[in-house]
Amino acid sequence: MKNSNISILIDNRKNNSSDFNNAITVTAQGKAKEIQENREYFKSLFINKHPNLIDFINSSDCALFRIKVDNYQYVSNFQNVESIDTRNIIFKEFIREKRND
Repeated sequence: MKNSNISILIDNRKNNSSDFNNAITVTAQGKAKEIQENREYFKSLFINKHPNLIDFINSSDCALFRIKVDNYQYVSNFQNVESIDTRNIIFKEFIREKRND
């Protein structure tokens, strides 16, 4: 894969006028990597969750990806933006654990 950068947008819009103030959006940004090891295990997890998509997941054109999220952006009330850098959270937790050792 030439470019592993990925962004996934999740929102709760209902396509009505109240969305302008009430919609919430979360964007996850990070790196994607195709799952090679334990592919059958992850396929079984997917099939257990979505049994109606068994033909899709078994297609030769289908690939499974693992995503390492580096940043979340949370938007509410159209303009309130918060960003959470997960790399810093993990690093801070690691430092806190080492200090307690």
